[in-house]
Formats: sequence, structure tokens, C-alpha cells
Amino acid sequence: LSLDTFTPGNLHISKPAPCIRRMRWPAWRHGRFRLLMKRERRVLASRRSVRFVAASRRKLAKLRTLLLERLLQGYEPTPELASILLVYLVQGVLGLARLATVFYFKDELKLSPSQLAMLSGVQTLPWTIKPLYGFLSDAVPLFGYHRRSYLSLAGALGAASWLGLATWAHTPAQALLCSTLASLAVAISDVVADGLVVERVRENSQERAGSLQSLCWGISAFGGLVTSYFSGSLLERFTPRQIFLMTATFPLMISTV
Repeated sequence: LSLDTFTPGNLHISKPAPCIRRMRWPAWRHGRFRLLMKRERRVLASRRSVRFVAASRRKLAKLRTLLLERLLQGYEPTPELASILLVYLVQGVLGLARLATVFYFKDELKLSPSQLAMLSGVQTLPWTIKPLYGFLSDAVPLFGYHRRSYLSLAGALGAASWLGLATWAHTPAQALLCSTLASLAVAISDVVADGLVVERVRENSQERAGSLQSLCWGISAFGGLVTSYFSGSLLERFTPRQIFLMTATFPLMISTV
């Protein structure tokens, strides 16, 4: 409304002024604007995704460099290296059943300390003839392989031995047989893994000659440290035979790899 005149006692109101219409874009301009905005959002999203992928690749490259240089001592992760490290890891992890074996011989089989010492001495006999296993693996291939077949055989023999302790052994003679075969399996796998380490060391420079051996012993020590605690805590919750059954799964990992 507009004020036309103002006099005392008289207020004259003129007709309403015409309203200014709101300017509107054509529909095609609105559609084009929305299409441009969608395209801009897609471009920005694609740029963000490219930057994210590039950053992820850089992080993976740094992690791979750290893994190779610090943990694997510069060695490329190959199936052969994995089998070697797994053999040493299983050697350390098998300490999981060491405490259960002592309680099994002492409580269930009722062996005296002298008998237990004698059994422990017999179990170490396979380790005294380790050169024989090395000669056999070098000179007598099994199924066309010098290393792979012996590792698979050792893993299967170890799993069967621990499974026998868990289910079949009820006399001292049976327990002695199973435990000695388990020790034999570990000795064979150790000799074969040592042979693989020697072959790989010869292919590398003299500066890196001891890095692979230190890596292998470090992996074995890590497995022993991890199981040194769990061997006691598991024995509080499970019976020795149940722990033997758990231990039987680790030698199968050697055969699998």
C-alpha cells in the first residue's frame, strides 16, 4: 500500500500498487544447473577416491618396506621362506605340550622320577643321529622331491604321534613310542629346514649370511615365549590328553604349507 496524501483528519489510501513478480529461470536452466552440480560432485568424489587410493598405496608400500627390511631381514616372502619359518615356529610352539607331558607321565602313568628321566633320555635319541636324516634327504628323494616330501612326512608323523598320545597311549611303552616318534618328526623337519637355509644362504652375499639364520631362531624363540605362558594356563583348564590333541594340529601346518 502507498500513502497518497495525508491531511489532518483525512487519510486517503490509494489502490494497491502492482506486485513485482518474482523472476523465475526456465525449467531447462534449472535442469542444466542440477546436472552441472551432479557432475561437479562426481568429479570431486572421484578426486577424493584417487587421493585415498594413492595414500593407501603409499602406506602399504611403507608397511611392505618395514616388513621386508626389519622383520624378514630383506628376504622376499616366498612359499619356500614361509615353510622354513613355519618349521622353526612349530618347534617353538611344540613347547605347549612339554609341561603336560611331564604331568601325564607322572600322574596318569605313575612313573617315578628315575623312569621319567630314562624316558626323557630315550626321547632325545632321534636328535643324536641328525646327520642321517640330512644324508637321506640329499641322496634318497621321496616322490621326486628331496625337501618337500620329507617335510610333509615329518609333519604327518608329528601329528600322528601327538594324536596317539591323546587317544591311544595308555601304557608307558606306548607313551614312549609316541613321544619318541614326535621327537623324530621334529628332528627331521629341523634338518630339512637347515638344509634349505644353507641353500638360500649360498645364493646371497656374505654380508647377509647370518641374517636368515637369526631370523629363523628368532621365530622359534617367539613361538617358545608365546607357549611358555599358555602351557601352564591351559593345563589348569584342560587335561593333558586334550592338550596333546591341540598340539597335534601344529605339525599338520608344516605338511599343509
